[in-house]
Amino acid sequence: MPKKAKTKGAKALFTVNLQFGLVNIPVKAVTLRRSKSISFKRVCSEGHAIKNKYFCPDCNREYEYKEFKKGYQVADEMLVFDKEILKNIEDLNTENIEILGYKKIEDIDSRGFDSQYYLVPDGKYTKTFTLFRETLEKSGRCALVKYTVRNKTHLGIIKPFKNVLNLINLYYPDEIVQVPELKEEKLSKDEIDLGLKLIESLADKKIDENELVDEFREKVETLIEDTLAGKPIKIEKIETVATKTEDLKSLLEKSLLVSEKLG
Repeated sequence: MPKKAKTKGAKALFTVNLQFGLVNIPVKAVTLRRSKSISFKRVCSEGHAIKNKYFCPDCNREYEYKEFKKGYQVADEMLVFDKEILKNIEDLNTENIEILGYKKIEDIDSRGFDSQYYLVPDGKYTKTFTLFRETLEKSGRCALVKYTVRNKTHLGIIKPFKNVLNLINLYYPDEIVQVPELKEEKLSKDEIDLGLKLIESLADKKIDENELVDEFREKVETLIEDTLAGKPIKIEKIETVATKTEDLKSLLEKSLLVSEKLG
């Protein structure tokens, strides 16, 4: 099982050996993102926190979490497994990230992108880490890898990012839902040309991504502050109406005029 690691500044989640040919590169996976969303607790009407209880109606008793086993439903039968048995069938190769091959990033199906981490060198092995990062960058490719952590074998890619590596977990191909079948609508040349002009009108617009914020979170924070201050709560309801097909061209023309004014 990968051992827990500590790193200064960023939370280390696990440490593994990255196998680059016969070269083993000890690396640490550290947090790449942090959520700043606001979460609410479930409370009763009096404001008391509500606790979960695990009740089995067949046994007519409550259970504690430590008493749980793992169950898998097969038709009308529930197969029961002990947690320790499942741990024992974990892949033995849990200390390593195995490189399966190298691909161009554009050849990777982005629908499969899942959680992401930074990989940083573990301890003093910075030369081998730098060698792999720089050669990977110069190759213009990413490494397709697999590794096991917390009883799950992950598929992923590793690509260089600035002075570190970016590990992106992937969903397995059989986990990706197929593209839904849709009826193709016919578009006029005018509609397509107006759509392209609308895109081009905003293509060169400068956007400072550092100024982008979660507007819903800000509104919730204001709501909390107003509630604490005893201010009355105002709710503005916004209604949206679906665009009718016959209005499409006129709406595109109006959108283009607004875009040009803003630009």
